[in-house]
Amino acid sequence: MAWRACSGSSGDARNEYRAPPHAGGGKFRLVAIYHLNVRIVSRGKGQSAVAVAARRAAERLYYRRLGLHVRPDRGASHPTFSAIMLPADAPAWMSEREELWNAVEAIEKRRDAQLARELALALPIELEGEQTISLAREFVQQEFIQRGMIADLNIHLGGHNPYANAMLTMREVTAAGFGRKVREWNQAGLLREWREHWAALANEYLRRAGHEVRIDHRRKRDQAEAVHLGKAASAMQRRGLVHERRRRLEAMQSGQQAKGRA
Repeated sequence: MAWRACSGSSGDARNEYRAPPHAGGGKFRLVAIYHLNVRIVSRGKGQSAVAVAARRAAERLYYRRLGLHVRPDRGASHPTFSAIMLPADAPAWMSEREELWNAVEAIEKRRDAQLARELALALPIELEGEQTISLAREFVQQEFIQRGMIADLNIHLGGHNPYANAMLTMREVTAAGFGRKVREWNQAGLLREWREHWAALANEYLRRAGHEVRIDHRRKRDQAEAVHLGKAASAMQRRGLVHERRRRLEAMQSGQQAKGRA
């Protein structure tokens, strides 16, 4: 994942941010910057699934719809790890990148067709290479493959910003090929689940590796509100007590929401 260092902090500015004491207790603590982004690859935006796949994998692919070869960007770096991950019922030919994305292009007839969903993840720089790859693969397996999607996963390690891209199919997969578009995968609530699960899984890997740093999927405003409650209020809440400071904060928040609706 991405990192930053506040001015005047010690350590390597490339990979740490030190939260001030008033934002989490008397001691400085390392805070990671969270990044998970999902976008749609669409013909309506002038995009091609074959071209995007070629660029992400740094691989030359033949695009049958236009009868030409698509080459990756000049100087594009090759991924450290690259794989097509299939659900159980997928036919073997779908494990071939060129075959897979040409089949997606062929089944979509509309000029503005949505061709694929693309996931971008920032990866923890603290983890070793195999740990990082295992983390990304486990997340993709649990959230996408088990739901029936195919994932074209590419992981880039090295440098100061390791990251992963996964192109995801949008139709059900059967032994005969692609079926209907699965509209349920477009639900906003599902995206929230992905964001929460990524934070939880990445933090579990960091914990196992002995690192104190954690990521947080919540918006900065929500994180700030949680910090303002303080450790004492959080502890009392766990014991079933109501702290006056919490009541005042909640009353203020309710008032602000009421003004926003007015």
